Amino acid sequence: MFSSGRAGSNDDRWRVILTAIRQAIDEVGPQEVAYDNDLTASALSHAIAERDRHFPASLLVYLIRRSKRFGPVIAGYFAALADCEIAPRRQISPEEELARLKDALAKNLGPEMQRVVMRDAFGVTR
Repeated sequence: MFSSGRAGSNDDRWRVILTAIRQAIDEVGPQEVAYDNDLTASALSHAIAERDRHFPASLLVYLIRRSKRFGPVIAGYFAALADCEIAPRRQISPEEELARLKDALAKNLGPEMQRVVMRDAFGVTR
């Protein structure tokens, strides 16, 4: 669990992160957030209304991953608390992307489906 810690100068920072958490929940959808995190709607509502001032850490990680707009804000807040920086993810090359796709095909499709996909993609069976 993460607690707001409610200490003087941290109050303003907590308000900013709480706003980002609320907006991330709105972006993803409250029902989806509650369902995906095995929370009742009332538990989620209590957390964002600060009735108990605790969030499961898994909820914060979920919001960081699912919210395109506010996930980076939430992640940046916790990285700053730990005196860390967040580096952008390295872009993969087209060759790496193709290799990953081939690996996924081999892993997830049986030989017959692999042949169908290869035939559709290249016009031949390999």
